[in-house]
Amino acid sequence: MEAEKNRGELYEIYHKSSVNLISRDEMIDKMSNLLLCKPQELVKCVHNIYSEGSVENVSLYDFLEAISKSKLLKIGLLSTQFPLSKDMLVPKKYYDNFDSLGISCDSEIHLKKPEGAVFAKIIKELDTKPENVIFVDDQQKCVDAGNQLGINSVQFINNKQLAKDLVRFKVPGEIGPFLHFLD
Repeated sequence: MEAEKNRGELYEIYHKSSVNLISRDEMIDKMSNLLLCKPQELVKCVHNIYSEGSVENVSLYDFLEAISKSKLLKIGLLSTQFPLSKDMLVPKKYYDNFDSLGISCDSEIHLKKPEGAVFAKIIKELDTKPENVIFVDDQQKCVDAGNQLGINSVQFINNKQLAKDLVRFKVPGEIGPFLHFLD
């Protein structure tokens, strides 16, 4: 199978595209050449994998939208993606809910979590200090990196757990009315 034979090269292409060192088109061309398939077949296959393997957390997005509209808190998004996963996992329809966006495959700093510079970029754009940030991530290594930088960090398990953690961190403002979104 071509994927097994070319695993190292495929990972290198994936990595370069996830930190914006190569373009989406270049990534698709290189991967499809290695996998001996047409570019459109690769795109369709990857989109099918992500659409079948992921569920949109509408309740979480509704919560973020309500907080964003209330202007009680600034909200940033820091996401490690490669170009073919971004459209599926970070839909543009939600971009307006964030005061700062840091999507690795779009980034000009060519880094991804858990590297410290990506945290610094978001903190600067939000015009705040690390101790005033709550960072939520599903990967423990990223949570650990945030904690090492003085950021209040928590591993996302589910919506109910996130609501408890926000209360535990005593998030400023009156977020109580919004917590029902996370039930």
